[in-house]
Amino acid sequence: MSIPPFVASDPQSVWDYCEEMICLQGASFNRPLVAGMSFAFYPPSRSSDGMQCVRSDALRRVRPVPHLPFGETCEYVLSRPLQVGNDYHSQIWVATPRDGQALADADPALVLKFIVPSALRHPNEHPGMAVFDIKNGQYRYPADLVQCQVAAYLALEEFQGSTMAYFFGLHQATMPWGEEASVLALEYLPGPTFRAAKAALRSNPLTLKYRNFESYLALAESAITTVKTAHNRHIYHCDLREENILVDEDNDLAVIIDWHNNPRTIDDHELIAYGDLYDTGCTFVRCDMHREQLKKSLWTAHLDVFSTVYPDEVEDGWVEEDSES
Repeated sequence: MSIPPFVASDPQSVWDYCEEMICLQGASFNRPLVAGMSFAFYPPSRSSDGMQCVRSDALRRVRPVPHLPFGETCEYVLSRPLQVGNDYHSQIWVATPRDGQALADADPALVLKFIVPSALRHPNEHPGMAVFDIKNGQYRYPADLVQCQVAAYLALEEFQGSTMAYFFGLHQATMPWGEEASVLALEYLPGPTFRAAKAALRSNPLTLKYRNFESYLALAESAITTVKTAHNRHIYHCDLREENILVDEDNDLAVIIDWHNNPRTIDDHELIAYGDLYDTGCTFVRCDMHREQLKKSLWTAHLDVFSTVYPDEVEDGWVEEDSES
């Protein structure tokens, strides 16, 4: 267990920590991450036996493991940002091997997620509130937030390569302004976000694939299966939005990214799971083209999801009445 960066019961310690974070934030504005910066990266060796062990409740792994120099130190260069700015608690970049280190048979681009303490929520400086917030899970130490995210990828390892990105370990890096950051290395997926895929249904007449309901349903089923399995293992996404779902168009899979897995400890697990299921259901039901068919499919196969999105209609027996009319 890591040493907490401040003593929650000591107001001076909390204040000093907040002041340090504010100073580091200011420094980050002057020397931000930019394209061309390089970072040493050590992709851990992957067990071939472990990669073949797929549980019965997992979706079939369909994407091969990217060709990386596993077990060797290499250097990756930031090429373009996926998420940057003062409004975010992490910075996400696509990174590629430095010239001369790329493998001949692949383009092993990675996604590097930089979790920087100064960009995270700061503790409450009011005397006694930091202790209260930590106890209830309203505030988590930076290292604990990182471990929550890592735990999600480890607990759902067999979904990597299908509805989750491959996870290549937790790493440490020094930011240009001198702050230490945690870095999650992940598979790069070029597919569009689910938001973009749905928008294309309305605006692009050439986009035909997900106008087919069965293909659209396959996306929804893959997401629901993953979320339900995660809940069975006490893993919660906590931010299921269209932007956090990528579409693997080659395999009709919804790839769920940016697992927070940091619910408040004061909340009941059923309530947390309810929130995830509600967000998942709403994400897919909010599509004019497929709404009615998907409602019927959810009623038949995933009543728990249906009941979070349409609680009143469960009581009224909407689908049963509709089918009888």
